Amino acid sequence: MKRVSVVFLGSFQHYSTLVAEALVKNDSIKVVGVVTTPPQPAGRKKVLTKTHIHEWAERQRLPVVTPQTLDSASLRQLVSSFNTKVDLFVVAGYRNKLPKIWLEYPRLGAYNLHQSLLPKYRGTNPAEWAILTGEAETGVSLIRMTERFDAGPIIGQRSFAIAPNDTRESLYEKLYQTGGELTAEILPLLEVQHLKGKVQPRLSPTRYARRLARHDGFIDWLTIVKARRGGLTIQDFTNNQLLNYLIDDSISQAGIEPVNDFLVKLIERAVRALYGYPYLWTVVETKKGQKRLRILAVQIEGGKLKLNRVQIEGQQAARFNQIKNLISA
Repeated sequence: MKRVSVVFLGSFQHYSTLVAEALVKNDSIKVVGVVTTPPQPAGRKKVLTKTHIHEWAERQRLPVVTPQTLDSASLRQLVSSFNTKVDLFVVAGYRNKLPKIWLEYPRLGAYNLHQSLLPKYRGTNPAEWAILTGEAETGVSLIRMTERFDAGPIIGQRSFAIAPNDTRESLYEKLYQTGGELTAEILPLLEVQHLKGKVQPRLSPTRYARRLARHDGFIDWLTIVKARRGGLTIQDFTNNQLLNYLIDDSISQAGIEPVNDFLVKLIERAVRALYGYPYLWTVVETKKGQKRLRILAVQIEGGKLKLNRVQIEGQQAARFNQIKNLISA
């Protein structure tokens, strides 16, 4: 079987690299180059830092291009840098949307590995939204890319259960590992089989998995206090747009009963879904003034929320009962 030549596009922390590693291990696939985002300032000193996949590609002695924009000029740069015919573009966690001129360039097309069971959870943060909404399972979808975002024909899928303790980070680890295996299995078949794929419905059965921002993680400290004591009501969430949105969605779909138990479970899911970024966070009163508090791990006991691990601004992560200078606990 002829080896298919692949240009890999990715930029999502180390997760994109998991897929690239699976591809290079397959003897029927030849990764000929990597496209990623340009180095960005990182850390307190704002040192220009390459993406994880960029550093990996250099260790593999693969050519790398980092276009600021994707247009005809950057495509010509890619063709010149890689100096070989390209059968496939494979995208996994790449920040930028590919324009039509890029989608049409590879001989066998451009394919995207999406971290949900499409058509569910189209969008940037599918793992977070799957946890937030209480899904029992999730998975990955390999699609042929079209100009419409996350809407192309589904070439292959693989599903698995979401564990009760899965966080955003652990779930993405599983998704990209599983996705790498699936993609490595399917790509060689594209050379010998005409895989049309399954056409997606235009509408998704779920809300759009939009990118989550820092403000999405905020929750009022008084809501946390009440969750620890029991007796939460919907009105306790008026200051959190994200959780309010999820509450409204649940009520409209199936109703919630008992209310307190549902709301405590929602907070617990939010802690796991937002772990790593933007975190579920609040503001507390301390002897040194107001401080931001990240909630890192919780559990539910008898319908009440127990704070296990937190991190207060200026301190190391610790068990909640070890936090110093806290006034309102």
